[in-house]
This record gives sequence, C-alpha cells and structure tokens, in this order.
Amino acid sequence: VFGRNSVEANARVQQEVDRKMREMVESQQEAAERWRAKEERRQAEEKESPPRKVVPRGKKCYMPDAPRGLEFSGHWVPTATFTGAKSFGFYSCCREWQSAHAFPRLGQECKTCRRMVTPEFMWVNTKKAVNVVRNPDEVLAHHECSLCGACKRQGCCVHRQDCPAVR
Repeated sequence: VFGRNSVEANARVQQEVDRKMREMVESQQEAAERWRAKEERRQAEEKESPPRKVVPRGKKCYMPDAPRGLEFSGHWVPTATFTGAKSFGFYSCCREWQSAHAFPRLGQECKTCRRMVTPEFMWVNTKKAVNVVRNPDEVLAHHECSLCGACKRQGCCVHRQDCPAVR
C-alpha cells in the first residue's frame, strides 16, 4: 500500500511542477512580447521625432555656436586641448550656458542643479579685435562670483588684474 501511494504522490508532484513550469515559460514569453512591442513603438517614435539638439553627455558630436557679441574670429576646441589660461567657455549639465570668464581647470556652478561644472569647450581666438568701441548703453552680463570656481578659490577673477586663477 505504501509504495503505490508514494508513486501516485510523486506523479501528482511532477504534474504540479510541470504546470508551474508551463506557466513560468508562458509568463516569460508574454513579457518578451511586451518588451518587443514597446521597443518597436520607441523605434517608430524615434524615426518620427526630429533630432535633439542636446546630445547625451560624453557623446560630443556637435559644436556650440560662437559666443554672442564676439568681435573677433575663432573656434571652439575641447577643453582638454585648450592651451590658454582663460577664455570664453561652453558649459553643459542639465542646461547649457557660455561664460566669458572660463578657466579650463576651474568650474562654474550651475544655477539649476547647483553642480560644479567644468567647461566642455573653450574658445580660441584666431585674430584679435581692432579698436573695438562698445556702445555705452550696452549692458554687460553680471559676473556672479558666488557661482565661479576661480572666485571661490582665489577671489574675484574679473575685477583683479593679478588673478591667480589665470596663472
């Protein structure tokens, strides 16, 4: 009697294991089908939408526009290849901005996320401006020393002629 019941019990256990395995396989197949459908929708939306201006960090495949109001010609170079001490800089984190007071090794604090960000690109002048006269009514952008890495480190980098951050 004992042997016959254990064979039947083993058969029931095996049937239950087989049923659970079928359910698990079906569930995985359904999940794979949902993922494929979602991926197809994402790819279709990607084809229809225009290209984004901002590219993911680390994949620099564009150069920013020239700094506004610049009276001399030049070009952007990646900060790692910039050989000067100070120039215009292009910054990018959760937003993009340019600064006339950029140092290759010192950052500026983002107004939005409050992260200290080093410039991605620095401006290299190819020829100097000749006798540039500014309009006295023109309002120059205010330098915010509280966001500037050079000012935080060595004092105001704009108003001091002997700014140590330039060295």
